[in-house]
Amino acid sequence: MFRPSLHVCSFQGNAPLTTAMVEEWLYVLYAVVFHSMLLRGSEKPFWIAIVTAWFGGLMYTSSHGEHLGWWHNGSLIGFLPYWWMGAAFLGERVRALAARVKYPLMATWGLLTLLLLMGRVDSLFVVEARKAILACLFGLSIAALDSVRAPGWLRPGMVVGRAGYSVYAFHAPLLVLTLTLGAPWWVAGAAAIVVSLLVHLLYEKPLTDLGKSLARRFGAPRSPASLPLTST
Repeated sequence: MFRPSLHVCSFQGNAPLTTAMVEEWLYVLYAVVFHSMLLRGSEKPFWIAIVTAWFGGLMYTSSHGEHLGWWHNGSLIGFLPYWWMGAAFLGERVRALAARVKYPLMATWGLLTLLLLMGRVDSLFVVEARKAILACLFGLSIAALDSVRAPGWLRPGMVVGRAGYSVYAFHAPLLVLTLTLGAPWWVAGAAAIVVSLLVHLLYEKPLTDLGKSLARRFGAPRSPASLPLTST
C-alpha cells in the first residue's frame, strides 16, 4: 500500500488479501475525510488532493515498471479515485453530468481500447484513463438499474451490491476451483456469483441483521436527522 517494494512478497499466496488490506485503509480514510472535510463542506479540496496524488502516483509508476503490479492491485493511491467515484454517483448532480456525456465517454473508451489492443499506444496514463471512463460508465449503468421501479430486493444493482463483499471474498477460490475442474469460463463466473449470493443470504446478512438488532437493543446513538427539533 505504502511501499511498492513490499508488494511482491505480500502478493504471494493470496492475491485478494492484498487488495483487502488496501480497502481497510480506504475505510479509515472515509472516516477521517468525512469528519474533517466533507461534513464541513470542503469536498472540492479533497477531490483536488485525490487527482494530485493520483497523477503523482502515475508519474512514479510510469518510470518504475517493476511497480505496475503494486499500482494495479495494492496501491492506496491507485484505488482512491475509483473508490470515491462510486460514492460520487450517489449524488444526482454527478449522475446527471455523466449522463449528458455518456456517448462521448463510450466512444472514447472504445477508441482507447482499440488502440491498446492494436499495440498502438503503451502508456499507463492511457490505461488509467480507460479505467476511469469505464468506472463512470459502470456508475451510470448501476444507477440506471437501481432506478427500476421494483422492490429493493429485486433491483439487480442492489442485490449484487449488498452481496459485494461475499462476491469479493469468495470469487477467487471459486474461480480457481471451477476452472481447475475444467469448467468453461462462463460456468465459473456464474458459479462464483451464485455461491457468493447464497453465502451472503445465509451467512453475511443474518450476522448484519444481528448487529443492527444489538445496536438498537443497547441504544446506539441516533443520527442528527432523527433528533427532535428544539427552539431557543
